[in-house]
Amino acid sequence: MTVSKEREQLFKTFGKAFVSKDIELLNTVVTDDFIWQYSEASGVVGAVSGSDEIHNHMVHQADRLTEVRFNDMVWYHLDEVSFVTFNITAKDAGTGEPVRETGIEYYTIRDGRVALKDVYRKYDVGEKSL
Repeated sequence: MTVSKEREQLFKTFGKAFVSKDIELLNTVVTDDFIWQYSEASGVVGAVSGSDEIHNHMVHQADRLTEVRFNDMVWYHLDEVSFVTFNITAKDAGTGEPVRETGIEYYTIRDGRVALKDVYRKYDVGEKSL
């Protein structure tokens, strides 16, 4: 599927909201019942919904990892689904040790907005677990 300008703009705004932890901006591109599910490399598994829970989870992630960089991102788009594969380089906020993770994020789209963000991340082979 060729990605539409609307889908490109949706994820551009979505990404900007996540990087800046801007819940008001995020709410312009997600459904009212948006859910963020996650399975982190650290073994933490869960789901959050609602502005307060989502913001708290964003802050928690920033407390755990610093200098986060997404690399080798490849997007795939279908009619009502998008997903992206990626690698992450970061530093452990507590120790300063380098962290490398590989992941995939799966998104469902409803009425032109993101309804679900489902994230799976694992440590790259050979990297120290947190």
